[in-house]
Amino acid sequence: MTETAAPTVQGDTMRDRFAISTHWNASRHKTGEGIVDEILELGIRRLELGYDLRSYHVDGIKRKQDAGEVRIDSVHNYCPVPPEATRGGPELYTLAVGHWQIHEAAIMSTTQTIQFAAEMGAKLVVMHCGNVAIRPLTPKLVAMSDQGERYTNAYEKLKLKLITQREKKVTAQL
Repeated sequence: MTETAAPTVQGDTMRDRFAISTHWNASRHKTGEGIVDEILELGIRRLELGYDLRSYHVDGIKRKQDAGEVRIDSVHNYCPVPPEATRGGPELYTLAVGHWQIHEAAIMSTTQTIQFAAEMGAKLVVMHCGNVAIRPLTPKLVAMSDQGERYTNAYEKLKLKLITQREKKVTAQL
């Protein structure tokens, strides 16, 4: 594998300091050029390649990158979508799972994403490593926060309950 430097994108506007994920528009395009052109219309030249990017998009995005039109800052695991998957997703496979076959698929697909990120000149890979199955208290915390109750005793008590539930189950996931 050879290291490729990300092309320098001209300009120093505020928009040049931010990247946008292809996640919001990849499903609407059959080509990578289409994805990039729509983003360029917004004046944004830096991309995160999203987890729902298909392999048939890659060549077009690479051509736009090679032409200096865009820069790839990051790649979201799993990208491009693994061929055996019917859809993309950040938790298609999870690294923190007890089932060995899923864990192995996560390692293999993550390795492929890291290799792809290197080929595209990305400096970062965004990953979701798993989750802990607990009673969903976050929506209640968000609602309390929206109602101005964020620093109340009731809010803190519920937040501590959530943290305690998660801590009791997290060891098995790790």
